[in-house]
Amino acid sequence: MPLKGFIMRCFCFVDDVLNLIGHKHKTNKPRFSDAELITFFIYAVVFRHGDYKAALEEFREHHKDLSLSTSNSKKS
Repeated sequence: MPLKGFIMRCFCFVDDVLNLIGHKHKTNKPRFSDAELITFFIYAVVFRHGDYKAALEEFREHHKDLSLSTSNSKKS
């Protein structure tokens, strides 16, 4: 499975679980959804051995089309 496919499936799974348990975001205007953050942390742990800084740099450089990056924020 391609890496982007893994990331998208992981996000969908996490988002479904959070919705299933009735999870609500604690702020009114979050910059990222909780599912995005959890997916990013899973990616960082699995593929970058917990190096979150390297994982974020990789997301910014190679995965700009995915919504988790500092240049993409949620708009209401």
